[in-house]
Amino acid sequence: MQELVLQKLGIQARSAFNILSNKELCERIVNEDPIWLDDFAKEYSVSKSVLKRLIDKNIISCFSNMNTRGSKVFIFKEETLGVFKLNYNNTASLFLNINNMIEIYLLHVKDTITNREYEILYDTLMRNISYEEISKKYDLTRERVRQISERANRRIKNSYRINIEYEKLKSDYEQLKYEVKVLKEKRMFLSKLKILQKESTEFSPKYEALSKNISDLDMSFRLLNGLSNLNIETLRDVVVRDREYFLKSRNFGVKSLRELEYILADKKLSFSMLVPDLR
Repeated sequence: MQELVLQKLGIQARSAFNILSNKELCERIVNEDPIWLDDFAKEYSVSKSVLKRLIDKNIISCFSNMNTRGSKVFIFKEETLGVFKLNYNNTASLFLNINNMIEIYLLHVKDTITNREYEILYDTLMRNISYEEISKKYDLTRERVRQISERANRRIKNSYRINIEYEKLKSDYEQLKYEVKVLKEKRMFLSKLKILQKESTEFSPKYEALSKNISDLDMSFRLLNGLSNLNIETLRDVVVRDREYFLKSRNFGVKSLRELEYILADKKLSFSMLVPDLR
């Protein structure tokens, strides 16, 4: 486990004694995605002072590799992004009002803590009331107020990490995007098919070349070899694919693509055609 921890953090063992001696922290590092605070700030264009303020208010977790000056401060990427997503749809407008963000965060996690814990956290995070003042307000000792605040924060973070399934949400979102794309393509295909069915049943002369085997066409060996590697046998196999398909294919270069475009143009054909099945 120690080697994996060091690998994820990108540091050496001699500068990670504080981390490696904390078993619970090591397990979290292995199971989640820690990131250096400076790197997070650059990646999402967030001020480091804003992140440090969230850390000071115990909204997000952090740890450092050493207790000395110059140590690296790490945070957990998905945990921090989860807090961001409560307020903004994209990272371009993060933290325009940090107090408003904290208030929304507290409302979001209110059900995971007791009313008194919520009120104490609200007083400390939003109103910046000291433990001494809160202890007088609730007739508690300062130490008791501190314990309640820290316990509530721990419960919030544990509940937040467990209940928000980041990877599942990402997977569901990608699956939904794919299904929408498929539906759009099907609708487009049906639309083109209706147009094709309305046309004359007599095939245009340009379709006569579709059944021709590529080996019977006048083309370079380079192009013939490239098409054969893609299991393409006829011109019909070519025109039903789009231009990007060939560009992204391995060992199929720009010269081969240009030559193929000349051949199609000569026969009044093109890529991404909806053609009748002549087989």
